[in-house]
Amino acid sequence: METEKEHFVSEHFVSEHFLTFCLHNMGCIIIFAHIDYLLRYIKVKSRWCQFRAIGNGLIVACTWQDVVCCIQNHDNSSSLPRYPYAESLVFSLHLYQYVRWMFLGKQVLYHTFVLIRTQICYQNNNKTISLLYFFCNGYPSLVDYTMLSMFQNGIVEKQTMNSVMTANINYVRKPGAALVASLLLHDAFRDVGVEHIKNVKFYSNILLAFIVYYEYAITRSNSTRLDNGGKSK
Repeated sequence: METEKEHFVSEHFVSEHFLTFCLHNMGCIIIFAHIDYLLRYIKVKSRWCQFRAIGNGLIVACTWQDVVCCIQNHDNSSSLPRYPYAESLVFSLHLYQYVRWMFLGKQVLYHTFVLIRTQICYQNNNKTISLLYFFCNGYPSLVDYTMLSMFQNGIVEKQTMNSVMTANINYVRKPGAALVASLLLHDAFRDVGVEHIKNVKFYSNILLAFIVYYEYAITRSNSTRLDNGGKSK
């Protein structure tokens, strides 16, 4: 009888979480659509880069406190995030870009990968996932697209932009991704345990850890994934 009750509570939580996730995504897409319209209306140069910088800045604002909390104490990694908006911001940002630019052939594979990755993150909405959004999407992309926008507006030289982007990858994105991968493995064995090896959450954490480590921590790259070779309208 207790097992049926726990199963009912679990299903109720999942359905409520999914409904909240959908509502947050609707709100985020509306926000991104208004930002895109505003940037087009005022005819800013390098609109694409500024749009990405703003979107990733919102992600940083929702996750940086979880990053500090987990760095101070790794045991906090499996607790709930401080703000529940990061996953919706990441998903909506890439979904909006995918729909808005998919017919132009811009980063379709990468955005598809992020959309698939989101399904795994959805099952593990905790502070570790906040770190993933911060180190693999938010802060590094914020810096890269800000620098690219400044370069295209003649504020910084190309050499300065490349130096900042390289340092950003080597000293922020890659070490951060390695930390995220280790926390995902830590959460998998601590929260699920080998005795429940058939648990889907266990395998999803292991899979996500290897994906994050390969895609963000060891893959050779000179800059963030910039569309059209860094060109922007």
